[in-house]
Amino acid sequence: MIEREVAQLLTLAALIDNRTVTPETVVMWHGIIGHLQYADAAAALHQHYDQSTEWLMPAHVVAIVRERSKAATRALTMSPEAPPECADGAHRRLPDGTCLYCTDRGEP
Repeated sequence: MIEREVAQLLTLAALIDNRTVTPETVVMWHGIIGHLQYADAAAALHQHYDQSTEWLMPAHVVAIVRERSKAATRALTMSPEAPPECADGAHRRLPDGTCLYCTDRGEP
């Protein structure tokens, strides 16, 4: 994210909590959350204020983006149903679509 996007994010937060957004604030937040994508950070802001009355801090944004990323990865790598060739139902799908355990590439 570039500083202009961090400023936009903080402006969204200000619409909710009446914070003051200064150039110095933008620089500090950018140093902490600048590695994130704007869309992810904005979704985290919305999720935070949907679920909490706490003042939004950079750590909230980072934690929410991290958890959403982990959840998305789990959703992509875990198979809800075992294919017929898998016996025990403990499947972990790899990017190529095969099961880590059923192809003898890992231990359950």
